[in-house]
Amino acid sequence: ATSRHQSRVDDNLNAGRGLTFEQYGASYRAWKEPLYIVLLARLMRWVGRDEWVIRIIQGSFGIGAAVGVMWIASLLFGDWRKSTIAGVIAAANPFLVYYDMRFVHPLSLDMCLFTLSVGTVLVSLDDPRRITRSLWAGLVTGLALWQRATLFFAGAMAWAASFLLATRSDRGAVARAAAMWCGVAVLVISPWLF
Repeated sequence: ATSRHQSRVDDNLNAGRGLTFEQYGASYRAWKEPLYIVLLARLMRWVGRDEWVIRIIQGSFGIGAAVGVMWIASLLFGDWRKSTIAGVIAAANPFLVYYDMRFVHPLSLDMCLFTLSVGTVLVSLDDPRRITRSLWAGLVTGLALWQRATLFFAGAMAWAASFLLATRSDRGAVARAAAMWCGVAVLVISPWLF
């Protein structure tokens, strides 16, 4: 079931009062990343409080996370067998399955966005001179930041590792690509920050 505060925030968002909830006679602003709350509020507007529909959509994010793990494994290992095994292990993750079937909870969305963010960063790391890859990775990471701000550090660590492992001649390209990725991600998230 949804938490009490989450449900109130969803109701207030659907009523046009924004990301707020009331407690002890005062209105509080929910300084939580808004993506899941907004998606949940929109779904509740269309389907009511039918949690099974929401859980089915959560399950699709869980499937997306498993496919994302498979994609990342294929980027790292280049072997479809290892990638498939990684995807199956992710799909059978008891925490994702349990939360998707039992609760209205953003865990699968978090994992799906994490794999998309890391995967696009890995693709752009393959050739840091291709600007469009860094732009795409920044857009995806920016979207992920609307859900979970800590996802920024996964991409930042990948860029930092790539910079440290790059040859001296490639470090400039990696640094420029990382700066572009960071700039685009911050630009995408900036309406929520300000």
